Formats: sequence, C-alpha cells, structure tokens
Amino acid sequence: MPVPVHLDDGGLFVWRQRLRDNADLKTFTELHVRIAHHIAGRLAEGDDQFSDAEVAAACRVCPRTVWDVRQRLRGVGLIGWQEQYTTSASGLRRRTVNRYWLVMPIGEAVARPDLRRSGLRTTCRTRKQESAYERGGVWITERDSAARQLRALGFGVPASWGS
Repeated sequence: MPVPVHLDDGGLFVWRQRLRDNADLKTFTELHVRIAHHIAGRLAEGDDQFSDAEVAAACRVCPRTVWDVRQRLRGVGLIGWQEQYTTSASGLRRRTVNRYWLVMPIGEAVARPDLRRSGLRTTCRTRKQESAYERGGVWITERDSAARQLRALGFGVPASWGS
C-alpha cells in the first residue's frame, strides 16, 4: 500500500529519485519528468488543488499531456487524488478540480509498459499537421501551398504570410 510523502523531512527528494528510477525504466520521458516536477513543486508549496490546464500553461504543453502524466504517476503509485464536487443552489452536483497528494510506493520501481501510449499519437502538434501533406519529403501546410499557387499565377503573397 502506498504511503503519503512527508514533504518536510526529505520525502520530496526521495520521491523525485523514485520518479527518476521510473524514467530510467522508460515509463516516463524527460517531458513527463519535467511536468511531474512541476506538480510536485506545487504540492510542496501547499497548492493541492489545481487543474490540468493550469499545469499545462505553466509547463507549456497540452492539457492532454498533463493528463497522461497524471495517469502514469498514479499507475506507478507516485501520486493520488480525490475528485471534488460542489452542489449548486438548485441541487446539481458539479465537478471541480481534484485534490492531489504525493505517495511513495513500497518496493522497487518496476517497468510498466502498459502505461505507455501505443499506436498513433494525436498530440497538439500532430493535430496541427493533419491539415498538412508531404511533398518531396517536406511538410507543406495549406498556407504554403496557397502561396506557391499565387506565385505560380504571378500574384504577390500577402506580407503577413512571411515569405
């Protein structure tokens, strides 16, 4: 059973070392480790209620990436959370941000390939490239394609397009 981490007696250092051990086992990438360090830092500062969007903005990543990191951290037993709800005056329950805490699993770090995403990844970057296509080994966006067509017809390209 996981044990809560006491952040005042060196527990955070041990937690971060355990995170590094899991990264060595390829459960986490360097980006995941950076996001996990940010989450641990917020918890060490006493901020135990935050959203994925807040963490994503601070780390300059997608909220989906933060969600993935949280799932991996929970899968290896390094973080826990409880869902929070509020009740409106009309009696409707609405979900708010989670309450988080760091935990330290007992035992050695074990590789967890089941936590890694497999198959085609749909990150923010790949969604932006869905409107692009490959020509001659180079990614051409719709704007580049339109600029080439305008140049071929002898028209100028708007200055806001950059080239």
